[in-house]
Amino acid sequence: MDMAGIGPVAAVALAAAVLVAVAAYLAVRRAASGNGDAAAERDARIAAEGQAARLEEAVRRLEADEREAREATAKLEARLEAERNRAGTLERDLATLRVERQKDAERAEQQIAELKDAREAMTKEFRLLAEEVMAKHGQTFRQQNREQIEGLLNPLRQKIVEFQQGMTHAQQEAATGRATLAEQIRMLSERSGEMTRETLNLTRALKGRTQTQGAWGEMILSTILEKSGLREGEEYATQQSETMEDGRRLRPDVVVNLPNDHKIIVDSKVSLVAFEEFVNAEDEAGRAAGLKRHVDSLRGHIRDLSSKDYSRIAGVTPDYVIMFVPIEGAFAAALETAPDLTGFAIGQNITIATPTTLITLLRTVANLWQVERQQKNAEEIASRAGLLYDKFEGFVSDMSRIRKGLDSATQAHDQAMGKLSTGRGNLVNQAETLRQLGAKTKKRLPDELIEDAIAPELLEQD
Repeated sequence: MDMAGIGPVAAVALAAAVLVAVAAYLAVRRAASGNGDAAAERDARIAAEGQAARLEEAVRRLEADEREAREATAKLEARLEAERNRAGTLERDLATLRVERQKDAERAEQQIAELKDAREAMTKEFRLLAEEVMAKHGQTFRQQNREQIEGLLNPLRQKIVEFQQGMTHAQQEAATGRATLAEQIRMLSERSGEMTRETLNLTRALKGRTQTQGAWGEMILSTILEKSGLREGEEYATQQSETMEDGRRLRPDVVVNLPNDHKIIVDSKVSLVAFEEFVNAEDEAGRAAGLKRHVDSLRGHIRDLSSKDYSRIAGVTPDYVIMFVPIEGAFAAALETAPDLTGFAIGQNITIATPTTLITLLRTVANLWQVERQQKNAEEIASRAGLLYDKFEGFVSDMSRIRKGLDSATQAHDQAMGKLSTGRGNLVNQAETLRQLGAKTKKRLPDELIEDAIAPELLEQD
């Protein structure tokens, strides 16, 4: 067997097999020679040769396995090299894509800048084109164009004038409203004491009649709403049935509408009996007891109003309800002995308002509605301005087509006149030549036309 043609693993295995076979043969031979048995020696040799043949077959299988392993290794190395090449290609492609993306971004920015410049240039071109068209086609045409453009611009001009007037009027109203509001707040502050005294006089008539007290509080609330600048039925509604998120229906005293479909709930609560006891008490103990009952009454109103959960009415935001206390002095006295009353109310999603604070809030809402109406007018003007621009662009495009049509008609007219009388070999010249050659005619072409027709021929002869 050729040892150079086998791999190292097979060679080692073959050598081991040969050594084993030789050792076995020698062992058998020694045993046979000791006994002088020739047959045993022959059997040993045959056994050794058989074992050598089996070992040689095993070596061949090992060689085949080794070749397959080398081939598999070569394939794996080739695949590894291919994957490395592919990874390198992908990295180069990625770098190229990054560069291209950067270039695309730069081109996009440049195109945006060019579009902006083109838009400005087109605007200037539209203006120059309109002026050129008007100058080219005469005074009558300019007058017609001017009338058409004015017909387009007049509605916008009128809207702008109305908007300016509306803005001026709104600013004047806002300034007047602020001055009036400040004056009303001052007057309300001055009259708070007077209102308290008048309220105390009413207390005797209202004392013990909860329904009558509620009606009086709602009357005060209605008066404040009328002076706030809000319009009933549009910016606010009284005793309006509202639907809760769970389907229940409630009827708060007042629902104030805000822009963007939001709402504020205002509910009047009157506590006269305990406050009257506090004011008319003859000693400090009586005053303290009356004041405590008055604070407890206000807390009870807060809990009762919170339990109705008006803030869950669809569209109500912010998520709190305003409890209107019509007597400034009653609320002030309650705060003196219970400074945490406001915090307690806020914890129940209730905000307490007196006539002074409520009129301020409602005036603010009225100003919000005024700004909302002005904003809608501005949006309408912007929309009409966009429509006007589109119409003007269509008008300019039509004028451009008219100009091209006029140029084409002029060119066709010149070509037709060239064939008729002004060009070489024109029809008038040929017809006049036929007449001079003896063609019978009843009429003759105008002399001016004949002279114009002959002139090109004379110039060519010269």
